Order: sequence, then structure tokens, then C-alpha cells
Amino acid sequence: MLLRRLEKEQVISAQWQEPAAGPPRKYYALTAAGDQRRDALAVEWIQLTQAVTELQSYLAVGTSTGGAQIILSSGADVGAATSDHDP
Repeated sequence: MLLRRLEKEQVISAQWQEPAAGPPRKYYALTAAGDQRRDALAVEWIQLTQAVTELQSYLAVGTSTGGAQIILSSGADVGAATSDHDP
């Protein structure tokens, strides 16, 4: 189960609370490590969406790469086409 794994990795904490009515409920909260992981994943997501947007603009309708490779990386080379790229 995802929540158990995240709790074991100490990115979330869990606490049982008994409401005034009804069965006990388990509440989850991010730990400091969870905050860091969330922030790191948010940065990765932004980089991915920027790369996809750059690629989409480069490969607009009717645009051809002429057989060149597309570099998908972070930084200034995102979406750059090159025919001499070494993998």
C-alpha cells in the first residue's frame, strides 16, 4: 500500500484520532523529509513540462528535424536538434 510505504520511508507520519461520532480515523501529514521530496518532485515536474513545451514548439506542424536527434535534458540544450549528438 502506498501510504504504508511512504510512512516506512518517513516522508509522511500517521496518527489515529477518534472523532465525536463514528469510527477512529487515521490522519496523515508530510514530514520534513516529505516536504523536501515534494519540492524536489515539483522541480522535476516543472523541468519536464518545460522540456515538453519546448519540444512541442520545435516540432510544430510541418516542422521536420531532418533526421536530427532531439536532446531532452535540462538546461540550455532542452529541445535542441543535432545530428552529431553522442548518446
